[in-house]
Amino acid sequence: MYLNYAPRGQWKYLQYVLQMRQLQLLRRHVNIGAKPPIQTVVALPAGRIHLQYYSQRMESLAERSGAEDTVMLRLRETKNSEELLEMILADNLERDHLVESLSLLWLHYLNLDAPHQEALTERVHKEVLQRIDPHTAHMDINELSCSYLYLRKMHISNSESTVEGILCRALQAIDTKEQDDLVPLTALSRLSVGINLERDFFTPLVCRNFLPHLERHIAQCESEEDVRLLSTCLFQLHQLIDEELLKDYKQRVSELLQRGILSCDTPKALLKLLHMLNIRVWSQRHTQLIREILLTLRPCLHQLETVDIKSICRAFLHHQEPAELMQPLKEATEKLLADECTPDALACAVPFGEPLQREKYLKMFHQLLYSNAAWQLPQASSHFFSVLRTLKISNISYCNTYWSGVIRELDSGPEEQMHLRFLGHCQRYMNFNNNLGGTYRHFGVERKLSRMCMSAIEQDIAGRLPSKVSRLAAFVIAYGHTQLSWKKFPNILMSKILTMAPQFDILDCLVLSRSMQIASELRFRQDTPPLAAMQLSTMDSILIGCAERHLANAEQEPLTASELSIIIRTLSHRKTLKNTLVYMQALSLYKTLHCKDLSSRVVRDMAYNFNASHFFVPELLESMFGYIAEQHEHITGDTVEKVLTCSYNLGYTPASPETLERAASVLLRYEGTPNLPSIKLVSNKTLSLQGL
Repeated sequence: MYLNYAPRGQWKYLQYVLQMRQLQLLRRHVNIGAKPPIQTVVALPAGRIHLQYYSQRMESLAERSGAEDTVMLRLRETKNSEELLEMILADNLERDHLVESLSLLWLHYLNLDAPHQEALTERVHKEVLQRIDPHTAHMDINELSCSYLYLRKMHISNSESTVEGILCRALQAIDTKEQDDLVPLTALSRLSVGINLERDFFTPLVCRNFLPHLERHIAQCESEEDVRLLSTCLFQLHQLIDEELLKDYKQRVSELLQRGILSCDTPKALLKLLHMLNIRVWSQRHTQLIREILLTLRPCLHQLETVDIKSICRAFLHHQEPAELMQPLKEATEKLLADECTPDALACAVPFGEPLQREKYLKMFHQLLYSNAAWQLPQASSHFFSVLRTLKISNISYCNTYWSGVIRELDSGPEEQMHLRFLGHCQRYMNFNNNLGGTYRHFGVERKLSRMCMSAIEQDIAGRLPSKVSRLAAFVIAYGHTQLSWKKFPNILMSKILTMAPQFDILDCLVLSRSMQIASELRFRQDTPPLAAMQLSTMDSILIGCAERHLANAEQEPLTASELSIIIRTLSHRKTLKNTLVYMQALSLYKTLHCKDLSSRVVRDMAYNFNASHFFVPELLESMFGYIAEQHEHITGDTVEKVLTCSYNLGYTPASPETLERAASVLLRYEGTPNLPSIKLVSNKTLSLQGL
């Protein structure tokens, strides 16, 4: 690892820890009358180990007493996994030695390639577990959580008796803790991460007793380390977290930001926090805090590691704010792409590119698309798809090559079938258009994914979960490739949709509605067979019933702007649904909508719905303009353009000219920006930006 690439704050901290370590060694040798050691420090591991891993290990060293035994020193001075394993097997190590050796094995594991990692896992399974087993009964919660996490990270199965015993003892220790006895946050964090690895457990059931401890830790949160560990716990246990607990944590974080405890000098804690807040199920509720975190991170962007820059890019592109981050991210992603030409780096750089750079990016895309090495990188197909969509590539050859690569990826191993990872490909294919007029089809990938979906519905436990069935069924409904697909949808799909309809949530209905739209326009464009027409009518009725249920529940639990926009988009996918009373009822709810949760993403969704439905609520459009006026410093020109276009098309003029001045100032700020369409709205009935 090249230390000159490390963030300056962390490097200074590591230097301090190393100096403390030297002082401890010096004291020990002076006490026993020996000569001082000559630069006896543990060499920093090379390769892909991040600085944070080693700094955490060194921090734990500095906190230990100066009376450490020589065995522990020998363990830490091993240069590779082979030396470490020899020590574990040759010496009769104590409990704390074994726990420390597992964490050190994990550090060595990170430096190995895939075949050597598998070999190390096999040796740990055959030789190390039997050494650990006699000690598990005497481990405390910290030792149990540490052992469990690193064994799981090295892919030792939960079904192994030793691993099972460690986890059971750890959970039992948490369950039996006295009310005043708080489980350390480090232990909770390790356990929550380990339990979620490979999704072997139903997390809410296994970790239900973590919550009382998390509540108390949130109340006592006072440092960046607390924020980092709590963010990890909340991310891993998000299914258990209610609105009240999340509100308390956000309030605590806001206080730490105001006091300067969280700042650009604590990027790791802020990035963990950003990652947690950006979970799909609740990201729209935290736009203001996410914006504040992104602005806090702005001064240290140039110091961050590549994976962190990519994470910030994705957060910005999802929320489309704050605008102050656009130029720094453009510079950071260009540098990132110059340092590493990978699908991931290209996907981050393209959204910030200029028109003159398009040809350069196309050449890079061509080079990567036809590179076997690029396809072997993690999530390569997802990043290739992002580039395809952003550059709006309509070259059929590129499209065919990409989807053929997806088929190879699906055939590469059972991992794609496990945990329904292939659903990501299903979603991407259903959203794929790319200036091809909605006519592009790759029959090979359609057949492959349809068979995988049907197999999961019929044989997997996913076939009993409404949220999974909706997504699996949607692809089959859209593209067919089943028996008698030319005249009807499979009976098992209709049976499951009818049975599970009362359990479908808002997003389930959206994906089913989209699949019916694709089927009608792609498969049955010229003629709809009578059986298929009857089934489509049945699904229309189901979606109407679901929409009525969601709208009726709005009296007890008011819908957010984002949720209402999804319901309206669901109904607008089908002409038969747009002509229903429930569609007008959903649109009328815009009149009573509270606009406290507006964000750039929500404003863009509402502008789309108003344009598509030709229905608008003046009060809500005024709120959208009010959001532009209030957040003009943080909002992007692309968002302003969408609101102005919507207003122009609907013939609405904002009440105050100041809002137009704010909108114009945003557009002038982005004058010449490549991704912002030129806007020249002229109408004697509405508004004109020519004079602003």
